[in-house]
Amino acid sequence: MPTSVKLPLLKTLHLESFCFHGNQFIQELLLGSPFLENISIINCGLHGSHNLTISTTQLKYLEIDNIYACIGCCGSVTRVSRDQHFKNCKVEISAPMLTAFKCRAQISDKYLIHDLSSLATADIDMDIPKRSCYCVKKKLLFTLRQLIEFGETMMKFIQALHNATSLKLGTAFLLGVLRKAIGLRPTSYSAKYLKVRTSLSRDSMLATTHLLENSCNLEKLSIEISNKKLRYYSTIEAELPTECRLDQLRFVEISNIHGSENELEFLALLLNKAIILEKLIIVCQKPLYWDNNKKWLKTFIETLRTFQIVSSRAMILLQVKHSNTRLIIQPKEQIKKLGSKVIIGKGSEIVVWDTFMKEVTWVAIDPSMWETLTSEKVSYNSLQENSVKKDDEEPRFYIGSFRETEEKKV
Repeated sequence: MPTSVKLPLLKTLHLESFCFHGNQFIQELLLGSPFLENISIINCGLHGSHNLTISTTQLKYLEIDNIYACIGCCGSVTRVSRDQHFKNCKVEISAPMLTAFKCRAQISDKYLIHDLSSLATADIDMDIPKRSCYCVKKKLLFTLRQLIEFGETMMKFIQALHNATSLKLGTAFLLGVLRKAIGLRPTSYSAKYLKVRTSLSRDSMLATTHLLENSCNLEKLSIEISNKKLRYYSTIEAELPTECRLDQLRFVEISNIHGSENELEFLALLLNKAIILEKLIIVCQKPLYWDNNKKWLKTFIETLRTFQIVSSRAMILLQVKHSNTRLIIQPKEQIKKLGSKVIIGKGSEIVVWDTFMKEVTWVAIDPSMWETLTSEKVSYNSLQENSVKKDDEEPRFYIGSFRETEEKKV
């Protein structure tokens, strides 16, 4: 490599599967590229120094995907798997004009964030250091001490992102270890949009709740429930806080729900604390033997019915994965105001909500009619489009399974 790099007009730099001398190369590059605005460093190794410092006042976009500290010469690589041949590295970032930051790294690496005062979006995904744990029946096992150490590291990292209005935390493990550091350094986050992927274990639930109750501007929440298992030594039974306030939360989407106790408890918290909630989208996993598990869906919705919903505008949209049926749980007065139409079905009537997606049918449900959830299925042939009622007529509601056919759609 040359001792100095001068690219005075360079605005975008992409480094991938590339090994360089840590701080020396990057510092020379930044000094020689005064207008550099976008940097992507993907699957790159650091030689000679395990430290990487990115300090610039012009950078607007930064992506880091797997930076590792090499021992000796690592040569050309296309994919790196962390093991004993690679050491952890230390990354320092100071970029006051940075608006977007995307990071994929090891949770055992040290990231020091000094100034991200202009940050708008952050997408963080931390992987697990394999040599720090061992596997028991395909479950990762950690000691409590390790989790506390990882949690403190992650708390510092996430706190440095407090200015971001859109925050994505893309790992179940991240929230699992974050719980171990909650309470040490409370931080107020500016995020209006928060997306997390979590297992909704007790610790993950508390970590998620911690983020929610410290995000006073949060308007939209998206949660993807992961199947990743995390085991550790702990005898503490975690309880969700009762003082959590979600005063600005309007939209929530939760996918891959299985109906576990933790998931239902978290749903109850959201419905009880989100005082202006407008829409809750729940995407359920379809049971393996769907035809023999109607009771599962009935039990799940009956449990939802027992929850206190404080928002008078709340609408619950329930979708079963790999099914064409979507259910809308909403007071009939609101359904009527939003212009739905009623179609005569077999033995009952349904309210078809056709303004969301053309590929599926949305069946609107009045909560007062949930008792008839297990009614017989409605086939397309039993529907009559010419029987659509006028807006000024009082609709009734059918609760059941409805599917569109490919030949003709409502």
